[in-house]
Amino acid sequence: MSATQPRHQDSPGGEPAVEAARTGYAGAARMPLSRGTRLGLVILLVAWSIHLAERFIPDDFVRLHLYLQRFASGHFWFWAAFDVLLIVLTALALVKGSNRCRLAAAGILVVTAFVADPILAVAHGGHWYDLMVPPLPDLSGNEVAYEQRVMEVRVFFMWVVTWVGIGVAMWLLVANNRRSTENEFRWER
Repeated sequence: MSATQPRHQDSPGGEPAVEAARTGYAGAARMPLSRGTRLGLVILLVAWSIHLAERFIPDDFVRLHLYLQRFASGHFWFWAAFDVLLIVLTALALVKGSNRCRLAAAGILVVTAFVADPILAVAHGGHWYDLMVPPLPDLSGNEVAYEQRVMEVRVFFMWVVTWVGIGVAMWLLVANNRRSTENEFRWER
């Protein structure tokens, strides 16, 4: 590299941006992720890891045969693979700083939540908005077993985790990948 060629600011070895584009090395011209984008990706990674782990926790420890039947269902494995795909895309976006992986993970999650899930809810005899309404506890005043209360708390917790993940995914779809600087937050005169 000659002394007259400008160095690209974001390239680790100081290659010019033109040379990086010509050689196909996209990492040389890639901007690092902003703090907000990294935080959103970490939240999405944690939320969907909890979501995946919850799939493998039995709902009822008394009737474990019902729990074991779930593993024979293709529906269970499809959604488990879907969760793994989202986790892998989010981790790649976080580690590599890839905008494509970030947008793919967030886009897949948002489209699933607002298009596929309502269609599946209607196909199974429910209302399209059922998945967006929080699960309500049994307030009938009847004596309710301790296990049912624990299950209500678990279902509500998973509903919150799911919608936090969907909200963060919507935010990641519009997040600016620009690195924040101190001067952005000062009032210039």
